[in-house]
Amino acid sequence: SIRSLPLDGVYFQFVASKFSISSQSPGRSFRVVPSPKAVAAAKALLAKDKGAKDLPELNALNGGVPVFVEPTLQLRGSGGSDQLPVFFTTDDLEATFERAVQGTGAKPQIRVTDLQTLITRMQTDQTLNSEELVFVPSSTAMAVAEASARAQA
Repeated sequence: SIRSLPLDGVYFQFVASKFSISSQSPGRSFRVVPSPKAVAAAKALLAKDKGAKDLPELNALNGGVPVFVEPTLQLRGSGGSDQLPVFFTTDDLEATFERAVQGTGAKPQIRVTDLQTLITRMQTDQTLNSEELVFVPSSTAMAVAEASARAQA
C-alpha cells in the first residue's frame, strides 16, 4: 500500500542518514518522488542560469527532488526570527512571493537545487544555519494530506 507521511518523520531518519527502510522491513521501501512539473521547472531554471552547477538528472527513477528558494523572501518564524522558505514547487513559491510583495511588480529570482544536496549542506556546512530554513509542503501535497485525514476521521 502507498501512504502519505510527513517528510520530517521519515526523510531525515532513513534517507539522509543513508539508512534503508528495506533493510529493516523486507518488502517496504521509501522514495521521495518529484512531480514532473517541478522537474520541468528546475530544468528550465537551470537552462537559463549558465553559471549553475547541473543537478543530477531529475526524474522519478532516481529520486532527485528539486527544491526552490527566492533569497529575498523571508517568513516570520514562531520565535519571531526570519526564515528562508524552501518550496517544492515554483507555483507555491511564486504565489507566496506575490503575496509578500503585494502587487509591486517585483519578480522573484528563483534559485534551484535538489533536496539531497540541501540536506547534505545542512548537515555539513557550518556557515548554513538550518534553523533559518523552513520547508514548505506543496499545496497539492497539503490538499492530499487533508483529504486523507478527513477520510480517516
